[in-house]
Amino acid sequence: MNNTFVYVIRMLIIAAVAFFLGGCFYKKKNPVEIFEIKNITKFDFGYSVGYAMNNLCSYTINLKDGKYIASYKKNGIPEEERLSKEIPMEKVIELENKLKELNVEKWNGFDGNDKNVLDGNDFHLYITNDENKHFSAKGYEEWPENYGTIKGIIEIFFFDLFKDEIK
Repeated sequence: MNNTFVYVIRMLIIAAVAFFLGGCFYKKKNPVEIFEIKNITKFDFGYSVGYAMNNLCSYTINLKDGKYIASYKKNGIPEEERLSKEIPMEKVIELENKLKELNVEKWNGFDGNDKNVLDGNDFHLYITNDENKHFSAKGYEEWPENYGTIKGIIEIFFFDLFKDEIK
């Protein structure tokens, strides 16, 4: 047989095997739906700082019966001592605008996880809007871009809401 012909056949076999194996090991990611932060009906941001009891810091807003109810639980206090109160829609719009300014929409679908660190530091941010579309970002020892800034903005926003109730 002609050496060129044998070479071409070998290359075709190698290409076919590579194509087959590449398809077997390729994991297709689910496309993340574009989420616009507006008309929030549920907002849930929380983070933990270790494995101690009551270590979750939690900030929520829920629309119930036409009223927005905000709640706040700081690190170290039991769930039973969570603070809650009704807030005006203007405050929710204020939070939406702050999150938009910082491009939090880019976080949608973030799911970071560093399995090599086991100190219990994690976060989550879940948002639902009036079209029942969902936003989800979470991480364990991995955080999205601007996490510290956005965490600070959310904390300041809720501290301002509950400044009269915080002991």
